[in-house]
Amino acid sequence: MENNQTNTEVTKTITSLDEINNIIKRKEVGYACHFFVPSLNKEIPFNEINTAQQKRLVKSVIDSPVYNTEFIYTLHGILRENCMDPDVNINDLTIIDKLILAISMRIKSIGDKAEISIETKDGTEVSVSLELPKILQLALATMEKIEDGVFEDQYYVVTCSLPTVGLEYQIERELRADVVDIEIDDIKELRETIGDAFTGELVKYVKDITVKGDGDEMIQVDWHGFSIPDRIKVIESFRTPLLKQVLAYINQVRGEIDKIELVKFEFGGETYERRLSIDGGFFTIS
Repeated sequence: MENNQTNTEVTKTITSLDEINNIIKRKEVGYACHFFVPSLNKEIPFNEINTAQQKRLVKSVIDSPVYNTEFIYTLHGILRENCMDPDVNINDLTIIDKLILAISMRIKSIGDKAEISIETKDGTEVSVSLELPKILQLALATMEKIEDGVFEDQYYVVTCSLPTVGLEYQIERELRADVVDIEIDDIKELRETIGDAFTGELVKYVKDITVKGDGDEMIQVDWHGFSIPDRIKVIESFRTPLLKQVLAYINQVRGEIDKIELVKFEFGGETYERRLSIDGGFFTIS
């Protein structure tokens, strides 16, 4: 009898919580924060990160030293949960949008300062507080729009584009969904893991491919119908000159990402430069 009573109380509690959440969701559109999304060139309403979501983000810190799979899964889910504009498809946002939104949500939900440790010029270890609103403002002011790039050799015409959040999530799901832990025991395994990470990064940027046939014939490939492993097989057949062009495009994108993550600041009369790690640890309360 006691167990039945307990089960009934638990059920009532869960039902009550569901009702509360539904009421909050209906009301929160008016109370949501509005964050600027670069690819849409406008502000979009998002809810703040709640305690349960912060817990998920912090748990994602325990991840592979090479990949950032759990954080990618977690942030993707939170962006979908917290976006209050039904016309916005989170999967269509870019990886730059994702970083801007991550910082914006961190500022609003947790705090506008992030603590990092640095070693000063005299070798002393100190903690420095970075002002995230200034970092965000500078990044948005200096960012440049990245257009698609078209590159070719005697075999392929390749279109590269800024990766989307949806594609990044798809790649992790198809390549690493069953990976529980990555043990790197020797130099051979290290090389293989880094090689896999390299090709996994390349495939993010290839938007479309056309194969050059005999003569002037151009064969359109159903690139989006390929699985991610099959796309990687095609990319692995790229000759060096074409690969260099694709890598140059990726470096262009990384230059824009550096405007967000690579932070310069003054301390003790000296200028320092450090990379802001936007991962699960970024969302811990300082």
